[in-house]
Amino acid sequence: MNEERAAPRRSIFRPAITLPILAAIVIVVAVSTPEATTARGGDPRLTTYSTSPQGAKGFYELAERLGWRTERQRARGTPSLDSTTIRALLSPPIELPPTEVHRVLEDVRRGGALLAVVSGEEPLEDSLPVHLAENSGTYKPPSGQHCARPSGALALWPDWQVRLFGLEWREGHPDGTVFVTVASSDSEEVTLPAAVGFPLGRGRVVVMSDADLLRNDVIRVCSWALDVVAVRALEYLSDGGAHKRQRLVFDEYHQGFGEHPGSLSAVMHYLGATPSGRALLQIVLAVLVLTVATGVRAVPPRAPGRVERRSPLEHVDALAHAYARVGATRTVAMRLLRGMRRRVEPRMRGAASSDEAILDAALIRQPLLRDDVAIVKRALSQPVSTHDLDRTAEALDNIESSLMKPLA
Repeated sequence: MNEERAAPRRSIFRPAITLPILAAIVIVVAVSTPEATTARGGDPRLTTYSTSPQGAKGFYELAERLGWRTERQRARGTPSLDSTTIRALLSPPIELPPTEVHRVLEDVRRGGALLAVVSGEEPLEDSLPVHLAENSGTYKPPSGQHCARPSGALALWPDWQVRLFGLEWREGHPDGTVFVTVASSDSEEVTLPAAVGFPLGRGRVVVMSDADLLRNDVIRVCSWALDVVAVRALEYLSDGGAHKRQRLVFDEYHQGFGEHPGSLSAVMHYLGATPSGRALLQIVLAVLVLTVATGVRAVPPRAPGRVERRSPLEHVDALAHAYARVGATRTVAMRLLRGMRRRVEPRMRGAASSDEAILDAALIRQPLLRDDVAIVKRALSQPVSTHDLDRTAEALDNIESSLMKPLA
């Protein structure tokens, strides 16, 4: 009787079952998990186009309502401005190259003004007499501010203690105006400036140590009075003696707005507008000229000649016709014997010393080959007819077959 084969047990952990379950769990977790959001979200750039908490649209509109002629500069680079203009560089994420920093400071020395929010080691900060301190400090608002605190907690300072970076003078303490001070984190008795103004040539510069001084979610808080600090800084920059600087230009190109060149345009600008780029371009052109000068030939090269060679079969056929034409039967017989000798010598115990010796060895080994050996010796000693040459080839085949057989 044939026994039925038991059906295999199917596990519940098969991929067809587990994979859909895992995919469903991942989808449920992704949908049900709340997205981590904070009150201080949005664009982190200090740009006048942004109304997010970290933007500077509030500072832009404040200056516009107080009488400054506000503009946004989106053209490439840093165009020169006259002595009636205030340039605002609000911690741009795109770093100004040294050539543009030099142009900005030259405009100030000629009578212009600059509002700069620094963010660390950069070419502009390296050219100013102040730099960022290593630690931050606490800003104490002026007393007598009777303002209601906005509802809700601030994402940056939930305890409503304003913390800003300080500034340090590089050499001495030049004449200037301090707009904001912060208490050092090491000692409350030590204060550092966070926004200072000082003359530079015939113009003026205001340096702010922290972008939070001008952000939307900071200047809107009345109790901190940082909006008043921003206006005082603009008033300091506007004072130009005989004339007032009422034009305020915000650099938005280095915030990422406007038309920025692609890779090819950037390379062309580097090769044509910078000293190192022009030097590199000259080196490349010199190498190209040298390559062309050494590569050109006065006389065109001659094409190599090609000789059509015969195939091995054609060579054998031509050689056979040449032997037949001159009747070289002894040469043919000798070459046939040499080929046989080359094939049978590895099977023999000792190598033969000559063609005659191989024939004598074959005769000793097999006396019945007497007639074949005689035919071969006659073909080697004298010219024979074509018919006898064919018999010679047959005789050599018989001798080779006999020598190739093992001894009994």
